Amino acid sequence: MSAKAIEAAKAFVKVAWEDSAVRKGMASAFSMIRSFAARVTAISFGNLLADGFRSATAAVFDFVEAGATIDDIAKRTGAGAEGLSALK
Repeated sequence: MSAKAIEAAKAFVKVAWEDSAVRKGMASAFSMIRSFAARVTAISFGNLLADGFRSATAAVFDFVEAGATIDDIAKRTGAGAEGLSALK
């Protein structure tokens, strides 16, 4: 057997039996993937929460604006705000 064949066999044994470096590298890669996934999930939840607050704020603003409009019309016409709000 040649020296190159012996070196190749040693390398094969090293890869096959001494795979702690490979395992460490894979564990590190999986850790980075898990960390990335957690950040993406947090960002997505944050965006979802922000969209909810934005929608709620817009709804409150619309209700306040409608109420102010009805109050303004009631003051101008002398009609009751309750009666005006019943009109469609």
